[in-house]
Amino acid sequence: MAETANCIGVLIPKAEAEDYIRLLLRKDAVRKDLKIEKSGDFILVPLKGNYRVEGYGTLEHVFETRARPRSPSVDVNRELLRLGLPDEFPQAFVRYGKAVMVRPFRGSDDPRVLRVIAEVIGADRIYLLTGRISDDMRHPSVMLAYGEPGILRHRENGITYCFDPQRVMFSPGNVNERVAAADLAAAGSTVFDMFSGIGYFSLPIAKYSRAARVYCTDINPDAIEFLRMSASINNVSSVIEAFNRNCLDYTPGAKVDIAVMGNFKSLEYVDHAYGCLKDSGTLILHFLLDTSRISEIERYLLDRLSYLPAALEVSRKRIVKSYAPNQWHISASVRVRKDRNP
Repeated sequence: MAETANCIGVLIPKAEAEDYIRLLLRKDAVRKDLKIEKSGDFILVPLKGNYRVEGYGTLEHVFETRARPRSPSVDVNRELLRLGLPDEFPQAFVRYGKAVMVRPFRGSDDPRVLRVIAEVIGADRIYLLTGRISDDMRHPSVMLAYGEPGILRHRENGITYCFDPQRVMFSPGNVNERVAAADLAAAGSTVFDMFSGIGYFSLPIAKYSRAARVYCTDINPDAIEFLRMSASINNVSSVIEAFNRNCLDYTPGAKVDIAVMGNFKSLEYVDHAYGCLKDSGTLILHFLLDTSRISEIERYLLDRLSYLPAALEVSRKRIVKSYAPNQWHISASVRVRKDRNP
């Protein structure tokens, strides 16, 4: 008998379900451990916590839980064992398009083992993660162990990202932030993405928010090359302007509504971001915070930004993930009104 859980669900007419479910997923509002169900001409979607919806009815419902998918490593190791090869392919690996990224393991230097992994998983390349991201250019420590080098395409949240894992980084752990980026900007707004990388935030902003213009800077020329390529593939080249520049050496031609700082040193760049904002705008910051201060994110930010000649309001804050022992990756949006008038 299937396991069940009691949960609040939203009833959506079938004709509207696809688009609205996509919106709920972008807002990280759906309980993915429970099954979405059909009920006559409606779709019933389980919601997280106290999430509130407008325009649709909600009800308490007993949902079936989703079965946990079996890791592909089970099938890989079964085949390796059958062939008498080291069967220690780990469960923890990342897949980008048809490429696999995994830390070195016993047998990862054996072409026979790598061939089995590729055939069972359906991959055409296997990369070994040999170290941490290094230097300000965010160069990855990655070695191609199987297949041909080159640019891969990774699809996520309806967006195609183009990149070469040996030339630029792509962080799988920030997927919720990339999904949430789709709702950061209002239609017709302008955005300055100061540390754009290959477009983690600027591509979803350009594709889903209907922003008028997204200005992007990054000091890594490879990242800007891939961002322009991805912008073309996603049909947002007319919205994105990408420059291989230090963000401090670039100022958009007109004041912007939003400045995005997807860098842990974002607080060091606030002055420049503030100078690029309209009289009323939003700063989006990423930074690290110790566990001892995790309960006072808003106070911490307002204290650090109190020198700005503006009225400030923390409108969104999110704990993205653990970064190191007792350190957390935090993202937050701060609304800025430069005139201080009520």
